[in-house]
Amino acid sequence: MEVVSAGRFAVAETGSVALDEPPVDRGACFLAERLWLLVPMSDIVDGLDDAIQRVRELVNSGAHHPLLMTGPSRTADIERTLTVGVHGPRALVIIVVGNA
Repeated sequence: MEVVSAGRFAVAETGSVALDEPPVDRGACFLAERLWLLVPMSDIVDGLDDAIQRVRELVNSGAHHPLLMTGPSRTADIERTLTVGVHGPRALVIIVVGNA
């Protein structure tokens, strides 16, 4: 299953995208084989310090479950074999929209 959704903001330093529900259906985002996230160019912050401030703003405005997603999860705790996408999408595509 492929899911397309909107990110609240992105972090240039890490390539992370902030999600929150609503409007994002977290269940669909974690169950997707490939997750496409759209982020406006005007909502890209430089680093994690800026991201923490934006997360605080989300929480103060009523966001219940903000999270930063930075690509597919990786784990090697099953027989020491690296597995990708066990705890979320197997692939993450971030699309920046807007003017340069």
